[in-house]
Amino acid sequence: MTLLFPLSLLLAADCAACHEREAAALSGSRHAQARRLPVFEHSFAEAKSRWCLSCHRPEGEGDGLTCLTCHAVAASPGAVWSAAASDAGQGAHPVHVDRDVTRVCARCHEFAAPRPGTLSAVVSSKEPLQATVTEQRLAMPGASCVTCHEPHHARGGHEGETLRQGVAVTARDAGDGGVAFTVTVGRTGHRFPTGDPFRRLVVQTCRDPACAQVVARRVFQRTFGLTDAGTWAAVSDSTLPSGGAAAFTLAAGAGWSARYFYGDSRFERLLPPEEVFFEVASGSLAP
Repeated sequence: MTLLFPLSLLLAADCAACHEREAAALSGSRHAQARRLPVFEHSFAEAKSRWCLSCHRPEGEGDGLTCLTCHAVAASPGAVWSAAASDAGQGAHPVHVDRDVTRVCARCHEFAAPRPGTLSAVVSSKEPLQATVTEQRLAMPGASCVTCHEPHHARGGHEGETLRQGVAVTARDAGDGGVAFTVTVGRTGHRFPTGDPFRRLVVQTCRDPACAQVVARRVFQRTFGLTDAGTWAAVSDSTLPSGGAAAFTLAAGAGWSARYFYGDSRFERLLPPEEVFFEVASGSLAP
């Protein structure tokens, strides 16, 4: 077999010669901008840990992920990993076929928290800092991340339509000055919210239409804290399982909202609005 590109010299830019559509989708994705995303940059400046770059700049340079980040992890030396391979693809370069796409995604979407100030990952509780892959395999056996997510575009929680398909929030008058809420999670294939512990769904009642003056709120999130030994441990988990639901009552206000927040609340004032939250649902409440 004659190779078009020696794999040892292969660059991500070379992939576009034959994979134009996939390369274009990746170049416009959040994966490709992982190092430069505002929601990451402010947290990284605070953390000051090069460990964060193992996922946000895995090739050691550039703005984020490249084709090689995922496709150069083949078990067969000198081969490009893929979930499938055509005869033409095999003629261009060796291909190691492995349909377990989730195994590749797990490198950055499931990991233990590092001990603060070090690069050594330590398992400090029964659940890692991110547990999306374990959640997916429990919720949808036999499926993979790409069952629901296009792997190159990969906007996930930053795509409004995807969020609204994944969770529904309704409100009704509960009487006695209260509002009855129901949060229903669709067949997400993992818990909601999932991934980064900063991600959270906040359901709140407000005194004003813009929800700047909060009356009461309920937060769905995984939270972590430092133990006396200096490791991270899970403190609470109010996330919901795939297909799950929660019903609760909050004190009434003039309106309500359900917002999906993306990053560390300490830096939200520094972020552009679209990087702070996405409004899943909202409404007004009769006086």
